[in-house]
Amino acid sequence: MKVPLLQLEGITVRDGEHMLLDDVDLKVDSEEIVGVCFPQAHGGKTTLLHVAAGLRQPDAGSVRLDGRRLSGEASVPPYPTMGMVFRDDGGLFPNLTVAENIALPLEYHGEEAAEERSRAIMESMGIQGISERFPWELTRERMRLASLARALVYRPRIVLIDDFFAGADESAFERSREAIARTNEEHHTAFLLIVEPELRWERMRRETIDRGRVV
Repeated sequence: MKVPLLQLEGITVRDGEHMLLDDVDLKVDSEEIVGVCFPQAHGGKTTLLHVAAGLRQPDAGSVRLDGRRLSGEASVPPYPTMGMVFRDDGGLFPNLTVAENIALPLEYHGEEAAEERSRAIMESMGIQGISERFPWELTRERMRLASLARALVYRPRIVLIDDFFAGADESAFERSREAIARTNEEHHTAFLLIVEPELRWERMRRETIDRGRVV
């Protein structure tokens, strides 16, 4: 039986009396693109990704990566398995230029040709013109493009993206979608995206979580 690349089982998260996630089961297979939409505002979108990434412990349930529990086991490698694009500014470091932000994962782990690979991905995404600018000088759309480039540059097995370009201008959205499709094809990277309910994409399998439960 094929083991999912990422599997959430019975995930329950409460915020006081409010149930954010209620017994959520969700899986992402290798090389798959999965989009999750939340019809309700403040319905637990960011919480779901933080749990999936091991950044937050659920009140109940488990997360497995390649069949192994994500948390509490040193045998699960933190690199280069997973990349993440956070909300708003994407999680960029404000004191580093765009080029420095994108090259950082490669340099941190001693990868060769970090500058060459980061330059190549910036060119492929059309953001080479902002390489020497700082995140706080950019629009939200440009920040998130740069953050996506940083997540993709070290070729992780799966990338989690919070608010997949909600409200972005059309050109930024198309560039991000092209980058995801290209990475999925060339490097077989899987994606878990938080998407708007109206978004349709033939490459993407959709799931809906409403009032904390998978519909």
